[in-house]
Amino acid sequence: MNYYFLYTNSSNKLWKKFVTFSEDILLDSNGTSSLNDIVDNVNNHIFIKALIKGKGILSNSETDFVNTYFPPYARINEICMIREDIYNSFPNININGGEVYDVDIIGDFTVKYKALIFNNIIDCINWDCSKNDNYPIYKDLVLNSSLIPQEIDGFFLKNWSPYGRCYSIVNDILKEYLLSLPESHHFILFEKLKTI
Repeated sequence: MNYYFLYTNSSNKLWKKFVTFSEDILLDSNGTSSLNDIVDNVNNHIFIKALIKGKGILSNSETDFVNTYFPPYARINEICMIREDIYNSFPNININGGEVYDVDIIGDFTVKYKALIFNNIIDCINWDCSKNDNYPIYKDLVLNSSLIPQEIDGFFLKNWSPYGRCYSIVNDILKEYLLSLPESHHFILFEKLKTI
């Protein structure tokens, strides 16, 4: 089985006409949450915050946006988000080792998202073969496949980020599903990782 580092296209040219979001993910409308809190959330429902383009301040309403659109895909705090209308237009996938959470934007918004939340937060890094001082961050990352449960389609990788972030890692099955969604190849990118 192959594994891929999932990330989003960060090109300014692509994003100039789209709404962006704060990195905060919340379990309710008050306060931020850790990834562990989100994974353990029994409600399968989280909240995000939209930012006013070019100002870096929070928006409370869709009326703040003129000639700006909600992106079909986003990555917030390394979690992959799919706009709900796109997700609902395709056959839903049963993610082994993961859940699809409902995502609301705090404020007066009709647009909703779905989030891919993995149940497993794993350190499967082969530190003897990996170097964590290069850019892009996945360049010299090597995984120990024996530490990855074979039945799961994705997981959060811990202990690779110097800032405590966990990264989304997916297998071939989940990668192909995501690439089958409309316009996903413009927004969602994958880097094949070395495994031993």
